Amino acid sequence: MEEDRIRIDVLTPEGQALSVLASGFTLNTALGRMGVLHNHAPLAALVEPGPLVWKSENGEHRMDLGRGFLELENDRAVILVEQVVPE
Repeated sequence: MEEDRIRIDVLTPEGQALSVLASGFTLNTALGRMGVLHNHAPLAALVEPGPLVWKSENGEHRMDLGRGFLELENDRAVILVEQVVPE
């Protein structure tokens, strides 16, 4: 169901690298590895290089991110990064 999912949008200088609905995700931030689930409180964080791992109906997926910025609000995560490396 879409209402219990998080929209993840990953953007790079080249354009949109990812737009998916997920049940949750993890990524590296300046304060350590962070996990996000449906209804997470709004936040902003600095993204550190490492894997973005998300879970969807099709299983677990991964994409390596460069440095960037995360903004999370109303079950929508916008991740702006220098670069991505899909698995």
